Amino acid sequence: MARASAQAALQLDADLTVDVDVLEGFMLMHQQQWLASEQRLLSALQQNPQHILAHYWYSWLLSQRGDFAQALSHIREVVRMEPFSAVFNDRLALAYLWLNQNEAAGEQYEMAGQLGYLESTQPKPYILYALRMGKYDTIRSLLGRQGMTGAWVDSFVNGLQYPAERAKNVPVLENAMRNGEILRIFWFGMWVLYQDADHAVESFDPSFLTQDIELLWAAEAEFLRRDPRFPELLKLVNLEPPARRADSVNE
Repeated sequence: MARASAQAALQLDADLTVDVDVLEGFMLMHQQQWLASEQRLLSALQQNPQHILAHYWYSWLLSQRGDFAQALSHIREVVRMEPFSAVFNDRLALAYLWLNQNEAAGEQYEMAGQLGYLESTQPKPYILYALRMGKYDTIRSLLGRQGMTGAWVDSFVNGLQYPAERAKNVPVLENAMRNGEILRIFWFGMWVLYQDADHAVESFDPSFLTQDIELLWAAEAEFLRRDPRFPELLKLVNLEPPARRADSVNE
């Protein structure tokens, strides 16, 4: 429907070519057609280097492929053009986070909050940020705001704070997942933070909306990238290993 509307608009106004390219690039990214998406977004940027949404969605695409340095470059350009957007500042925070620039990420998360965000639109990376900063109460609070409460929360956070406690907490988390106490979109991220390859592989959801793809390239997922099953996870999302891994880039 969106494609048909875009094409109809283009027939009426040829000047909309750039916007149609951006829309198409966005939809192709959701379909994990990475090369085709990149071609349309780059076409839009070639026609209009100042197109905010072209930079924004291209930054997302680059992060999905693990090219975090280039992703940061494009989202910085977006925030330069639109500095008071909570959405764009939140995305800039994630770009810094993936590059392990935690203080910069925190500053942008704070800026996004001042502009209206209670927390990140991507709660799993925000939990990762809180873990890196040792903010365990923040993790408990965030899970509660996501509608997840119960004894398993304390068990999970306890395992994050004290890795030696993780093994005994695994059955608690498994049971909570079976009972529907933990939202499905959190499963993969939780097992990554627990450094549990078997459960992470089993729970990986290849759909775009889980936002798990970027997490594949996080520093915390290095154990998973060394796992022989990792190439199969990439195939599920139509990806190949990028030339530059997230854990080798730190600006």
